[in-house]
Amino acid sequence: MSGGQDWGQSNGKQPVAGPQFFEVRGPGSSAQVEVVSMGLSSALLKCVRGAGNTLQAVGCADPLHLAKLVCEAVDDVRRCLLRNSP
Repeated sequence: MSGGQDWGQSNGKQPVAGPQFFEVRGPGSSAQVEVVSMGLSSALLKCVRGAGNTLQAVGCADPLHLAKLVCEAVDDVRRCLLRNSP
């Protein structure tokens, strides 16, 4: 499926997330999903994979969340070096 519909979109209606996203899209539409970009929450993964939703889709981490993890790791190393410096 192309077009990249966002989790927060529902055809101009109220934003939806989680299991409601698949309900709004209608039956059978989950089989068309090829890639799911999402945060690193286990709850999101459970929703995407749960109840047969998008089992065929490739899951990938959202670049923003990955950048946040890298920044936190660099900050942790910086703090450790400062603590252990003479």
